Amino acid sequence: MRTLMSGILFITLMLPMVASAKPAEFINEPYGSHERQVFDLWMPKGTWFKKAPLVIFIHGGGWSVGSKDEFGKNQGIIRKFNRTGFAVAAINYRFLKHANLQTIMKEDIGGFVQFIRYHSDHYRIDKKRIMAYGYSAGASASLWLATHPDLADPESPNPIKRESSRIMAAGHANGQVSYDYQVWFDHFGKENTLHFMKDQVWSRYGLKSLDDLYTAEGIRIRNELNMFGHLSSDDAPLFIYNDLADDETRDGNHFIHSPRHARLLAHQARSLGLTVETHIRADGGITLSAHQVAHDFFEDQLNRIKERKKNRKKAEVTLYRRMLPGYSSPFRVNSPFFYMQMATGPTIKGHNNPHHRSSHQQHSHARTHAGKTKQPLHHHHPRGRQLLASNGN
Repeated sequence: MRTLMSGILFITLMLPMVASAKPAEFINEPYGSHERQVFDLWMPKGTWFKKAPLVIFIHGGGWSVGSKDEFGKNQGIIRKFNRTGFAVAAINYRFLKHANLQTIMKEDIGGFVQFIRYHSDHYRIDKKRIMAYGYSAGASASLWLATHPDLADPESPNPIKRESSRIMAAGHANGQVSYDYQVWFDHFGKENTLHFMKDQVWSRYGLKSLDDLYTAEGIRIRNELNMFGHLSSDDAPLFIYNDLADDETRDGNHFIHSPRHARLLAHQARSLGLTVETHIRADGGITLSAHQVAHDFFEDQLNRIKERKKNRKKAEVTLYRRMLPGYSSPFRVNSPFFYMQMATGPTIKGHNNPHHRSSHQQHSHARTHAGKTKQPLHHHHPRGRQLLASNGN
């Protein structure tokens, strides 16, 4: 009894301290062995009780310059995210002088998502609620995470590599539509692309010449980095932001970040039925900063999930009430039809797109968003489907 009372007293004394504690900060935390494979993390209050959704910011810089530290100076947006319950991370990654682009994408960009998922208990992160956005190269990296087949390898001896690399929402600010430069040739002109990008068209891949783009290895690499080509109807919701004027391309910087990238991406995503929100200055759609847009968009996506869960719960309650004995229906709980459905068991809701399978599960439809769960049994019950349809699910 004395031990129980001591425990209650300890918790009572600790609760105000936990509730008022300063949000935790993790600075220069390593996620890999290279000196640039580090991240900063700012946590909201209250994660002692409940894990926080995570927003990852990925800096730009043409894969050659830039730092997470620039984002760290923007304490206003960090506090805004934290006040509304988000954890925020800013990451560094290797540059092209350290590794080729496809390696950086897989091991640094995708690798960080897998790392933070594996260590979600330590950092108090909700691994099912991870989002990413950035500027320029960081925007394209976020798009890559949203569209690329899952990197998870369930057979890997490294438990981090077994984690999903998929995210639940992404933001693309002044980014590129693809890193398959054949897409640029097709939509922006081969002559312009070679004029402004020069040998980066092949050297970013670690190739030696333009002709190498069309070898088996070149085609494989281009496909690996073709976010535009990977877009499919089961991808994460996306906001697209571009604050450049719609002028005739004058220089390389404008060419690389042109609103034509944003428009092409938005058109393709909408044609596939994706949730897309655009903020393009050239189309009169800029009223907020990209950081503010990111906060509002990600918060809205979480609220939509909460609303869907709420509606689904209401539908479940209604369903089970109507299935109780005494309700006039052939599908009562004690009905043989009910037990026939029970015998089949629940199924997994996944993305059954044969064109976008997991990198390590080519013979299974494994490309899923992180956090997809089993559907409740009533989704397979005839009356359940009817009731869910009437509730908008």
